[in-house]
Amino acid sequence: CRPAANLDKFYHLSDTERAALRDKAGIAPDAFVLGTAAANQGRKSIPQMIKAFNDFAKDKPNARYILDMDKVSPVGWDIPSMCQQFGWDLSKLIFREDLLKQGIYELRERYALMDAHAVLSHREGWGLPLVEAMCCGVVSMAIDWCSGTEIVGDGKGVLVKPVKAYDEPVTLVSTWGNALDYIADEHDFAAQLQNLYVHPHERKAIAERGMKWSRSFTW
Repeated sequence: CRPAANLDKFYHLSDTERAALRDKAGIAPDAFVLGTAAANQGRKSIPQMIKAFNDFAKDKPNARYILDMDKVSPVGWDIPSMCQQFGWDLSKLIFREDLLKQGIYELRERYALMDAHAVLSHREGWGLPLVEAMCCGVVSMAIDWCSGTEIVGDGKGVLVKPVKAYDEPVTLVSTWGNALDYIADEHDFAAQLQNLYVHPHERKAIAERGMKWSRSFTW
């Protein structure tokens, strides 16, 4: 039973509207913007996503990563401290509170700032933000596991490989109902970001397929 997304709330904005939002957010028109709309919690694999983005963005001064979440969470991470500890470039990260200060209040508008959206959860029952971003015409990325495979597989988005050992996925048993967790391959994630970056026409085609699929049903 798919919860789907609210099609009256999440839809594609025009190029003119998106450009105006980037200007409002202080993001360069030619920037490549990754985003993640998720809670700052352990299941969401946030350190792995930030590390992979940092590796991808080292030679891209205009690359930015929107983290639509709390900077610090009691059930997640102190993200600024984590970046300082591991040497990740905090200046390329944009948090939800930063965008709210710029008057970008609608989640739809924050999706519209992105070129790609990723939530590489260790496990995901459905993944509502993945579908919301797709409804807004943004490429979604997810781990090839649980609902990620269903939502972004078959060319509707981008699947990221799980970490493997001896040709088998590395798994962990979670503290939530003994659910089985997979771990996203950071190197594959960075490589997939690079592919989207250097092939904008392919990125657009994936986004269009994902948008068509995601808008084919309602809740």
